[in-house]
Amino acid sequence: ERVRMLVRRAAVLPLIPEHRVEDVWLEALEDNGDDDNDVLRFKDYVTETWVEGHLTHWNHYENDGSRTTNVVEGWHHKFNRMCRRPHPNIFMFIQLIQKEQAANEAKMIQLAAGGVVRPKKKKYRQLDSRIRHLKDRLRQGTIQLMEYADAASRLLHLE
Repeated sequence: ERVRMLVRRAAVLPLIPEHRVEDVWLEALEDNGDDDNDVLRFKDYVTETWVEGHLTHWNHYENDGSRTTNVVEGWHHKFNRMCRRPHPNIFMFIQLIQKEQAANEAKMIQLAAGGVVRPKKKKYRQLDSRIRHLKDRLRQGTIQLMEYADAASRLLHLE
């Protein structure tokens, strides 16, 4: 159970205010006295790579956009389907990029003319709303930092 809590708190770090990430992680380390070799390696990895690393690269607390790489992975999947070859030559690659640019320009024209962006799925809109509500409560001081971290991890189903 203590290892599960440690992993949940590591996974929720991107939703913690940048200046408080270290506080959450240090408290997570204090709450977990597990000295198993694998757990120690995990603790060291998170500390060295994430907590002491470049927070601005991965922290999403101030962002309202995507929190995962799913959008990029979806684009990459679409691009691979358009290509239909594992290793396209440079000319084919350039044509694909040009086709993608033309499609994006057409979308921009549609949006400028009053077109609508396809809305997110309801479950993701609700999740975004709940996370925003939690952030508001943290900013207003009606919830403590660790309460916020644990509540956010539950919202993300990091049980």
